[in-house]
Amino acid sequence: MKGVVKKTRLDGFYEVQTDSIVSVFELVGCSIVNVGDEIEGGLDSLGGKELTNITQNESFDAVIQEIN
Repeated sequence: MKGVVKKTRLDGFYEVQTDSIVSVFELVGCSIVNVGDEIEGGLDSLGGKELTNITQNESFDAVIQEIN
């Protein structure tokens, strides 16, 4: 599943908009994610994931905290 980072929230979480949902994730580690980056991975289920930042051609660890 692919989506685009639409917002960095004040609590440090990121919102990713896909075609059908908005996923909220917490970045684990020291990777950098920017608004507008295209993200791919398991955005449709909660928990720890390895996601790919297609824009920066880099994998990173994240925890999906919320799905709307």
